[in-house]
Amino acid sequence: MIETKVGSALLARSSSSCSTEVFPFLLNNSSSHAFFRFYALYQLSQLAAKQYVDVSINLDQHIFQSDSFINKLSSVVPLNKEQQSGIKAMTHIPNIPVFDTQVTDTLAEIMTQVDILLTSSGLLVDFPVMSLASIKQKYQHAWSQFSADKKDYLTLLNVINNQAAEMTRILAENDTLRQQAEQLKKQAEQLSNPTTSNE
Repeated sequence: MIETKVGSALLARSSSSCSTEVFPFLLNNSSSHAFFRFYALYQLSQLAAKQYVDVSINLDQHIFQSDSFINKLSSVVPLNKEQQSGIKAMTHIPNIPVFDTQVTDTLAEIMTQVDILLTSSGLLVDFPVMSLASIKQKYQHAWSQFSADKKDYLTLLNVINNQAAEMTRILAENDTLRQQAEQLKKQAEQLSNPTTSNE
């Protein structure tokens, strides 16, 4: 079982409408930036994944910065030297893009904010080893500060509706491009085979 599979499953489940009831801080926080919720769910998914997977591979640490992912894979899947060399040869390490300093500083601040929140709520230490109910009981003072009012839910609903509208637009645009590509392909085939086009 690979870590990302478990993490993605938790992320998908936590992204449902009930996630704000289970983790109310996702809805009510001082940051309106979408990255706040993404990073919080990402951290929770990573914690769950590391608890249940057979091997944990970090993209940056174990692949981009070293070849240690091969040893990690070899611990659960028998790999001979030829197979290990083949995996290493097929591994593509992209060039690191240049990011806007202002953007990275903002994201770093949000990540720190989320980590502090997850620590104070006990999630960073005890999730998912302990049940969520036990964590809330153990750190009840922190959890008592999490609440959401009607305005917060309406804000979230508006965001969801906007995202749904954008996805609909993108799907329609992709379908139009697909039809145009098919039409161009047919025209190219007719030009390359004039006999067929004359029949």
